[in-house]
Amino acid sequence: MEKLKVTLKLDENSSLIVGGSKLANNYISSKDYIQGSVIRAAFARKILDMCPVDRKRLQKEKRNWIEPLEQEACKDCCYKTICEKFSDIKFSFFYPVETWVTPLTSKICKMDKSHGFIDLLTQDDVCAKCGKRVEFVEGLRTKEGRFKATRLVQTKTAINPYTQTARDGQLFNLESIVDLSFEGEIENITPEEIKMFRNLRVGAYTSTGYGKCILEISGENIEVEKTFDKVSAYSKSYKQNLLKLYIQDQLASKEQEQVLRKQFEKEHLNKKYIVLLLTADLRVHLPEKQLNPQQDYKAMWYEALDLPMKQDVKIKDVYFDTRIYRGYDTSKNGDDYRAEMYYQISKGGIIVLEVSGDFKACYEAYKKGITLGLDTINGYGKCEIYCGEEV
Repeated sequence: MEKLKVTLKLDENSSLIVGGSKLANNYISSKDYIQGSVIRAAFARKILDMCPVDRKRLQKEKRNWIEPLEQEACKDCCYKTICEKFSDIKFSFFYPVETWVTPLTSKICKMDKSHGFIDLLTQDDVCAKCGKRVEFVEGLRTKEGRFKATRLVQTKTAINPYTQTARDGQLFNLESIVDLSFEGEIENITPEEIKMFRNLRVGAYTSTGYGKCILEISGENIEVEKTFDKVSAYSKSYKQNLLKLYIQDQLASKEQEQVLRKQFEKEHLNKKYIVLLLTADLRVHLPEKQLNPQQDYKAMWYEALDLPMKQDVKIKDVYFDTRIYRGYDTSKNGDDYRAEMYYQISKGGIIVLEVSGDFKACYEAYKKGITLGLDTINGYGKCEIYCGEEV
């Protein structure tokens, strides 16, 4: 399957709104990244705008969706091959150029952000440079520190369709992204087919001028794998930090420390660790039942996630920011637009795997990255091996 690295550049006279959590009922703020499902919707909109066939009449199960049609008008259509494989095209998440996802186990110095990040899995909970307090940070970052997109706030009002005047009490604010380029990957599509989607309308409010973008191929997709030596070294650092925390939790004296150290080394003699970083949001179904404090949450995630070499690994720890979503699927026909409930773990989540089997074989299974959970065709659930602070 061909995988292309592409760049999505905002038009200088337009801005972008990709829906996020509402800060208030009358304030809509855009995310600073684009989900693969939003890019797919932009492709579908482009095809539907050019399609000579009345798809709403012919497609019974889903409207505003692309599927091959055996119509006379389809024979000479330039989008015919795209329609035939549309459900097999994979879209990754698109992030601003030269930005990275911040792990949930990273902290940054409160006194001076230029001191960089520390990794709680292997380092002390203080700034490595000045020894001062550190704080959690989430979202995206650059080599200089935390990433903040340039934003534009505009005040708008709803229009009464009958009187063509402003509706009373319908004033709202839109906070959009401006002057930014995004990078991502599209799989199972050719360079010639990409050219047909050079001009796109991405995100929300496209009918009022938002989301004008230029899509271009940015070069070959070069995947950088973590070497086995680097993963092994990080596993040792993680184990050493576990030992230090274990001794601190016991409030051990110097006499007790040696006993605890030998006990820990005996229990963890053959244990090694692989740490995974979620580079995109993860969606997963969990049992719809009330959870209780006594429940083994690690076992719950172990069952929910379809991990490679599952018999040789178990979940040692997870660092997740989790939300429950139900929502609506407006592409469905009929009266019930409710979508199935799922849990969504935010990008930056960390999964620590304890390896009891062949460590080299586990490394080979994970080194190229894996995808977990639901909706992976739209970029969700992408993971890669994490080896600490490298930015």
